[in-house]
Amino acid sequence: MEDQYYRIGQTAKYLGVSIQTIKMSLKNQKIQSIRTLGGEHRFSRSEINRILGQKTPIPKNTILYSRVSSHNQIHDLESQLLPPFRAKFMACATIRPKN
Repeated sequence: MEDQYYRIGQTAKYLGVSIQTIKMSLKNQKIQSIRTLGGEHRFSRSEINRILGQKTPIPKNTILYSRVSSHNQIHDLESQLLPPFRAKFMACATIRPKN
């Protein structure tokens, strides 16, 4: 199976650190990358997993579909989501106006 590669910003997000931390880790040779022809760093999924100490791969995009029976219950959905997904939910939520 072919490994996927991520940009520095994506890698920082997955690892929960800043881009500066990734750059320092590169300088100190604590993380490995490949370079594109344009000189940009790319980080493999397996390298990110190694840093995280994970044996399972980083999950791909997850789609969540939920609905509630009344407009007043929308806040129940928000409270059930984990914090990283809460902001995305609010950005994607479709709230229909009351009739």
